[in-house]
Amino acid sequence: AQDGTRPIHDAVENDHLEIVRLLLSYGADPTLATYSGRTIVKMTHSELMETFLTEYLTDLHGRDVDDPGLSWDFYGSSVCEPKGESGFDILSNPPGPNDEDEDGFSDIFEFQFSDVPLLPYYNVQVSLSQGPQNWFLLSDVAKRLKMSPRIFRCSFPSLEVVSVTEAEFFKQV
Repeated sequence: AQDGTRPIHDAVENDHLEIVRLLLSYGADPTLATYSGRTIVKMTHSELMETFLTEYLTDLHGRDVDDPGLSWDFYGSSVCEPKGESGFDILSNPPGPNDEDEDGFSDIFEFQFSDVPLLPYYNVQVSLSQGPQNWFLLSDVAKRLKMSPRIFRCSFPSLEVVSVTEAEFFKQV
């Protein structure tokens, strides 16, 4: 335009708030004035547009520390909850091994907690007589325990250690 009017100026002057939002989201400069010096705040005709632009520009330039609009308050759904104690401590009365559900079935859940990442295990079939099972690599276990594989085998003779070829391992994994 000859007078420096841009699409954002037209949208503000015609009170099209959604178009102003769209133009701003696509990078229109809200601080740009026309050649005659009119800014978009001076072009507003409605209180809604003026409030929107004032707040937008304030956010753009920064707010004072004591400005009440600096932070938003989100209360969540807790304002709808009763004032009494809410929640349930799931670990207050854990079921024992002899406890059964009301329907007679016992669900078994295994939870593993650790302060270090758990070792990866691989579901591999090591013999034709057994199906696939979860296995750890001896090198991973020995490294975690900071001992050699030979010392590990001597220290834990009851643990089964099996061998598979590298090609077979990568084929199954």
